[in-house]
Amino acid sequence: MTRESQSLLPNIERLSFFNKNWKQIGIIFCLIILISFLFPRGEALQYSYKLNDITREPIIAPFTFPILKTVDNYEKDKKTEKKSVPFIFNRRKNVVDNQLLELDKFFKSINDLRSAIWRYNESKQLYYERKYHLTAEKAKNEFIADSTSLSIISEVFNKDYPFTASKDSSWNKYLTSNTDPRKLKDWLLHKNIVSQICKNRWSEGIYDISIDSIISNKVKINQGQVPIISKKQDFNSLEIAWIKAKEEYI
Repeated sequence: MTRESQSLLPNIERLSFFNKNWKQIGIIFCLIILISFLFPRGEALQYSYKLNDITREPIIAPFTFPILKTVDNYEKDKKTEKKSVPFIFNRRKNVVDNQLLELDKFFKSINDLRSAIWRYNESKQLYYERKYHLTAEKAKNEFIADSTSLSIISEVFNKDYPFTASKDSSWNKYLTSNTDPRKLKDWLLHKNIVSQICKNRWSEGIYDISIDSIISNKVKINQGQVPIISKKQDFNSLEIAWIKAKEEYI
């Protein structure tokens, strides 16, 4: 056998091997390509952490997921974060304006009721005095008219301000007078005093929710174009405002 024929034998054997096993070789080749796509490119690092460990490498995870924290620590962090975000409140001047109008209406209603009571008592007295007089019929008609007027005014007043209707209320003395209401100006004085006290409290700021429900340490107040950040204790709850108002009046 010549040297040339001897050198061809290994090549023939290799071809014969590939021909017999081409399916298996093709499958292996495809698997290698598939695996190369499954592996990440570049250096692959495996992190091993324990609870509360600190990593120096950035980790991407949903912000709601408690990374490296126990449940207790996670809950504490949530409370801390909530306290650090100020509750937002808006100063509303229209509320102040509306309340001042309501105060004006209240004291004017008091004066109207006083006048109605006064007219009723006067016409009642006049009717009994002129019961057998020529003008008795006129006195009777005036008495009936004043009685009807008082009934209507009282019903509306008690409906709008039910706190004045209780029998043991000190309002009863305030609503009646032995002097002609047209000569009395006390209700104007009292209206101005109450209005000023309320303005003082409103200027300080009154929360429209309980101060205990404000979990943040600070609050943001939107007023005009420049909001302010303050401690939540810098403003009044409704209860505190009421106490301050009584103290100022006394």
